[in-house]
Formats: sequence, structure tokens, C-alpha cells
Amino acid sequence: MQPKSLSQWVTGPLSFIKFSHIFFSTDVGHCILSHHHFFSNIDMRETTKRKGIEYLQRQLLQDLGVKSADITDENDGIWMVSEKLQNRKVLVVLDDVYDLEQIGKLAGEAGWFGEGSRIIITSRNKKVPGFEGGRVEILEAEPMKFEESLLLFSRHAFGKENPPEDFRDLSEEAVRITGGLPLALEVVGSQLRTSYEHRDRVHWNNLIGTLRKIPARKVQDRLKISYDALDWEAKKIFLDIACFFINEEKTKAIYMWQSCGFEPYLAVKELVDASLIKLADENKFLMHDQLRDLGRKIVRDDVLKDPRKPCSRIWMHEDALKVLREEEGKENVEMLCLSYNELSEDYALTKLELKSFKNLRYLSVCGLNSLGDSEHALPKLIWLSWHSCPDVFQGTNLYLKNLVVLDLSRSLINETWKGWSQIGMCKELKVLDLTSCPRLTKTPDLSVCMKLERLILQDCMNLVEIDRSVGTFKIGCPYLRDIPEEICSLDGVEEIVMVAKGSFQDMLNLPDFIGRLSRLKHLSVSLVRSTPPNSLGYLKSLAKLDLSWSKMAELPKSIGGLVKLEYLSLQFCRGIKELPDSIGDLKSLAELDISMSGITRLPSTIKYLQELKVINMRGSVIEWIPRSIKKLKKLEKLDIQYCYHLRNISSAIEGFPSLLTVSCSAPRDGIWRTMEED
Repeated sequence: MQPKSLSQWVTGPLSFIKFSHIFFSTDVGHCILSHHHFFSNIDMRETTKRKGIEYLQRQLLQDLGVKSADITDENDGIWMVSEKLQNRKVLVVLDDVYDLEQIGKLAGEAGWFGEGSRIIITSRNKKVPGFEGGRVEILEAEPMKFEESLLLFSRHAFGKENPPEDFRDLSEEAVRITGGLPLALEVVGSQLRTSYEHRDRVHWNNLIGTLRKIPARKVQDRLKISYDALDWEAKKIFLDIACFFINEEKTKAIYMWQSCGFEPYLAVKELVDASLIKLADENKFLMHDQLRDLGRKIVRDDVLKDPRKPCSRIWMHEDALKVLREEEGKENVEMLCLSYNELSEDYALTKLELKSFKNLRYLSVCGLNSLGDSEHALPKLIWLSWHSCPDVFQGTNLYLKNLVVLDLSRSLINETWKGWSQIGMCKELKVLDLTSCPRLTKTPDLSVCMKLERLILQDCMNLVEIDRSVGTFKIGCPYLRDIPEEICSLDGVEEIVMVAKGSFQDMLNLPDFIGRLSRLKHLSVSLVRSTPPNSLGYLKSLAKLDLSWSKMAELPKSIGGLVKLEYLSLQFCRGIKELPDSIGDLKSLAELDISMSGITRLPSTIKYLQELKVINMRGSVIEWIPRSIKKLKKLEKLDIQYCYHLRNISSAIEGFPSLLTVSCSAPRDGIWRTMEED
């Protein structure tokens, strides 16, 4: 779909709205939106099958600043979406819709949203529902032209937009063979890049010859060439992602793979370099649906060697139930998912069903009544996800000696839940996810979980107390809805993440003694007070500080004490008008984001930030850029798009290395003036 087609639908600057990889990554059209939501990284097909439509309804509402923990079923979700968003002008993108009923449960009528809202749907099915009270337009994706295909291929094969002359003939042949399919161009180009760096035309000829033998219609066979070139660990991780972790954060998966003895960071990099996966915001796995289908086909085909055995990875609910009821072949299963399904709500796993899973390392269940008696069962289980588990714990002997990741998110459990005593026997536990547990008012006693590293309490809206046992963690990583004073005594805390994402209802005050958290490396919060506490500058280990959407009026002068800070974001901080001169003391700062903020000028001390590579001022009210900015020798990107108050900057960037990328838009009303003199 071309950007110019989308521009017919929206009006005003899309400076803070991103489009997924299915669109060209460029700014398109104009749109003025008071709120927006974008399912850019959510595969509707996969998410609905695994987590249910309620999950998407809840996420839609949450990202638009509406409390959604009360959703108990899809009918509740339909009512909340239709009632709570009527006065909001939104942009909703539903990607890979395969069932028209899904649309009716997320965006059933135009009247559900404010006037001027836009709903964009991507699907292979041309049949679309009629939106009562709205207008429907259908746009078909056009095939890439040869010149566009060559450009995309070159970016992945050579890192630039045109092939070198000595490889042009081979590049054009590769493009013709792939038939202009963007995915194939990316994957094949990425595979050939190493050979180009060694000027190896022989390998190019061999690969092109192999591709030429495979009919154009067999896209997966062509893609499998890149899979076959991976090492053993990367293949295993690719299959895990294809079957279970698309659109999931990588952090918990990394813990599992490390416990398997893998080197996951190297393997993930190999997959990214091969264009077999992508990472959204450096943390969420994305995969093209054809690569997903390839991975799952490989898993299914492996069963053909011995039809009596089930697949090593079982992601479909019906297949999982079948395997549970069979007695043979369970030792072949490594990963199993009982996904969202109405049959699972009253289903209880028995010891008999579990006992033969000798090599199961990942188990995901949703809404099950009980895990039964699991004594001596699941000896190699590393990851257990039990979503929507009941408030009355009915399992016994939940002794999972190798469990590293436990996910109990979206459940009705509280601090007196009887299951906590069973979890205490999991001595290897490192990650405990309690996201969206509305009945939790206090963290449980976790003193026996001596290896726990990450406690996730996001959207636990009634949480008011942190148990003292949290202080016994060697490393803590709470994602809290509130930040009580007690947390300042927890020396092990490394991350606190609580960004409001556009909603000012959940803004926080940092504790006055936040500076005591000597190991804190990542702090993401939206603040309500006029000035953060002075002790913020005492966080000597802090590498990432994200204060997006804060209402504060200024930064403390002590900010210069953050000697290890590499990333600072003040996005949408409208109340801040200027940065303190002490900003120049941030010797490690590599990226500064003041987009959509109220900052009018940069201090001259910015010249001392010799590690700074990126400055993002997009959509801000910045007026002046000091001449001293040209002293930033490592600056690679300067984004000043939609900075309509900015005066002429040509002399400021004169003399910069040619590698500097400046993103800008046309001046409005011709108001460009002379640059500020230092």
C-alpha cells in the first residue's frame, strides 16, 4: 500500500504516528488526532487465537487511556469500546484480519469513535463489513516495481540504495528471480551480504542458481535456504519464535533460552541480520507471516520421520488437548500451549496427563481450573504461563525445580492466594509476572525466591504495599503502578517502568530518596510534580531515563550527575521550556529525545556531549539551536520535522560530516530567521 493512498484518509501532521512494516516507513499525509492507537506489532490472527479477543479489546482501551481491567468477556469489551471512545478521535489499525467477526468486536460501528476517526484494516480477504454511519474504501497493495525491488535488495545486500557496478548484474538477476516479493528480497539480500563483503561472486552464483531451480510459487522453499544456513541454536530459537513468541517481548524468552544452555543474544542477532525476524523497540519479536508459516511447516514436517510422535512444539489448542489424552510420544514435546478456548475454562490437568512430558520446557495455559497433582511431573519445565488462573488454588505438589519464568498475569489472585506457598518451592525462579492482577493489594512474601530478578506488577491498579521480602532480591526489577517510599530501601532494583502513554490519569511523584537506588539502570515514569527530586541526579548507574508525558516544569540541576546516562527522553513534556546548563555534564549521553515537548532552545553546553549521536526535536516548539552544535563530532541524526518555530539552521549544521542525517519539513508561512549567536 503506497503512502499516497493513505493520505486520502487523514489530514494534519502524522509526526507521532508510526506505520508498521506493511507500509513504507515514511511520513504520510496529515492527521490531527487527540488520541491514537496502533496495532503495529500485533498480529490479529495469532493474538486472537492464543489470547482471545478480550486481550485486544483490553489493549485498545488501555493504550487510549481507558481503564479496562473490568473486561471479563468479549461482550464487556464491546460495550466498553463502544461507550468509552465515542468522544475520541482515533486512528486504529487492525493487521492481518482473517475473521470479519473480529472487526465487529473491536470497531463495529463508526459511532463507537469520535468524528474524524479512521479505521485501517489489512487482510487477504477483499470482503469487508459495512460500517454503519461510516464510509468504506478498499485499496489494493500494488506489486513493487523493478527499480524499487532493486533498491530494497541493495539495502540488505550492500547497506546502500544501489548495487556496486561489479555486482549489478548478479543483483538484477537475484531481483528478477525473487519476483519482487519484499520479504524474499530482504532475506536473500541479507544472506548474500557476507559474501559481498568478501567479494565472493562464486557464492552469489551458487545461491542464485539454487533459487533458479525453485519454482516462483514455492516461496517457502526459497526462504528455507536462509533457515538452512543458520547454526543449530539459531534454528531452535527461530522455531520457538515462529510457534510462540511473535509479538512477544524477548526478555522472558531470553531467560528460558539461557537456562537451556543457549547463547540467545548471539542467535537473535543472527536471525535479525538474516532478516528472518525483526525487533520492535529493540525488545519485541516480529516475524513475517510467511516466515512464521515456514517455521511451523518445519516443525510439522519433522513429525513425518516418525508419525507416532507428536510435534516438538504444539501451539494449537485442539492439538494440545489431543496430545494430553494420549499416552505415547509426550517425551518428544518441548513446548505446549493450551490457548484461549472456551473448552479450557473448566478443564483441569491431571497427574496422568502431565507425567510423561519429560522434556517439556514451556507450558502456557489460560483459564484452566487446576494443574492438579504435579509431583515428579514436568522435570525440565522452565517457563509456566498460567493466565486467568482461578482465585482458589486447587493444585498440589507444584514442585517445579527448574522453573525460571512464571507468568500469572490477568488473574484474580491476591496476596493470600494459596498458590504462593507452592511457588516458594521453585528455587530457580528468576521472573514473576503479575501484570493486570486487579485484586492484588500487596506483593506476596517472596523471601524464599532468592534468585528472583524480575517482578512485573504493571497495571496492578489496587497495589498499595510492597512486602519487605522484596528487599532480599539480589536484583530487583519491579514495573510498578505506584512508587512508594519503601522502594528506596531496595538496593537491588534495576528497572522501574511506568510511562503514562498519553493518559495523565496515572502520573506519579518520585520518592524524595529515589537516589538511594544505587543499581537502578532504567527509569521510565510520567511525573506530575513541577520538579523531580534533587536526588534523581544521584543515580550513578542510570543508563536510560524516560520522563515522557510528564507534567513537570523543569529538570533538577543535579541531572548532570547521571554520569552513565546514555538515553534521555522528554517526549510530550509540554511544561518544560528549557534544559538546565548541567545537561552538558552527561558525558555518556548518546540520544536526546525532546520531540513534541515545550522546550524552546538548547543550551550552549550541549557542545560538551561528545558521545551524542541522535537529537530528536520533531514536533517541538524549539526556536533556537546554538552554533556550538557543530562541535558534536559523533552526531549522526538530527530530526527537526514539524518544528515550525525553528529559525534558520543552515549555518548551524554547516561543516558537519556528510554522514549527518537531517530530517526536516518545509517551513510554515515562510517564517525562517537568522540563527542565534553564541
